[in-house]
Amino acid sequence: ATIPIFAGVLEHFFIRTTRLTLKALFGLLLGFFGVYFLLIPAEHGISIDIPGILMLLSASFLWSIGTVLSKTFKGNSSIVSNIGIQMFAGGVGLMFVSAITGEFSRVTFSMNSVLAIAYLVVFGSLVAYSSYIYLLQKWPATKAGTYAYINPLVAVSLGAIFLDEKINFLMILAMGAILLGVLIVQKSKIKVSE
Repeated sequence: ATIPIFAGVLEHFFIRTTRLTLKALFGLLLGFFGVYFLLIPAEHGISIDIPGILMLLSASFLWSIGTVLSKTFKGNSSIVSNIGIQMFAGGVGLMFVSAITGEFSRVTFSMNSVLAIAYLVVFGSLVAYSSYIYLLQKWPATKAGTYAYINPLVAVSLGAIFLDEKINFLMILAMGAILLGVLIVQKSKIKVSE
C-alpha cells in the first residue's frame, strides 16, 4: 500500500509535468490507512518483523521508481513487446535468485500448484500487468498506482465470498475508506501539463 504514496512523491519531484496536490495526497493517505485497518483488524495482536518490513518497503520503493521511470521511457517497439521483455527479464531474474538460494530442490508440483501458476500467468501477468503498463501510458503514476489499494479489498471480499472468512465492522469501514481514498485520487487534478 506504500506504492501509490512512493509513486506520487517520486512523480511530483522527478516528472516535471506532474504535481501531487494536497487533495491527492489526502486520498493516498486515506487509502493507505484504509488498507492498514483492513488487513490488521483491531482484535489481533501485531508482531513486527523489522527485516521483513524493510524488505517490503524497499521492494515497494524500487517498484515505484520503475513505475515513474517508465513514464519517461519512449520505446520504438510496441507495448506488447515492451511488456514481454519486462516479464521475461523479471522471470530470468527470479530464476537466478531461486537457483542461488537453492529453491529448486524444494519445488514440488500438484494439480493445485499447476492451476495456481496458470491463474497467475493469465490473470496476474497477461491481464493485470499488461493493463497496468497500458494504464501508465495514459494516466499519471499516482493514479495508476491506486491498484495497490484495490487489490487487498478484492482479496478480502473474495475470501469472504468463497472461503467464508469473516468481515467485521472495522473492515467494512476500512473498505469504505479505501474506496473513498481511491475516488479522491482519481478525481484530483494531478497532471499539470503535457
